[in-house]
Amino acid sequence: MVLDHSKPTLTPRKLKTMPPREYPSEAKELCRKLYCEFGGNPAQIEKGMQKQYPGWTRRLLNDRGKGSEARHGWITKFGFEKSLELHQQSQIASVQNADERRYQAVVALADIYQEKALQGDEKAVSLFIKLTDQQIELRSKLDLTSGNFETFVESFERMVLWAKDIDTDLAKLFYRRKDEFIEMAAAHYGKNGIEQ
Repeated sequence: MVLDHSKPTLTPRKLKTMPPREYPSEAKELCRKLYCEFGGNPAQIEKGMQKQYPGWTRRLLNDRGKGSEARHGWITKFGFEKSLELHQQSQIASVQNADERRYQAVVALADIYQEKALQGDEKAVSLFIKLTDQQIELRSKLDLTSGNFETFVESFERMVLWAKDIDTDLAKLFYRRKDEFIEMAAAHYGKNGIEQ
């Protein structure tokens, strides 16, 4: 009699009944960090996760099944979308804060050189003029970066054009959902009555 010592084969039925692998909270937080860092890109998240958790797969991110067989993926279960939204908002805010600080510094310097120029300092006059030009330029950039409905629409139209160069399916998706994006932007920026 010959004994078969080979590993048992895993059939789809056996795989379905196997309990899901549990990961420590550190793995979930690392995944959340990678989700935010890579903007939800599953391939990059999987690559990053597998460095510390070799068996980890991107399938864990998404919901699977329907009805009583449904299982929430990590995105839903651990609120990754909200984390990504907060991460993006904080990045935008930090850029706007840095730009605002730069603008305020130029305004302060312009005030100093304006006083000197008014007292007859010839060098201060040319520096005051340069600083005033910088102040105007920075202010216009701040105005463009601060959120308003019109700049959103312009940026969205530009993004759709860029999407065509990247992936035509992406451009089609943007175009199909254009009205929804514009309605959401109108609500976000407090614009009543959408002109299209």
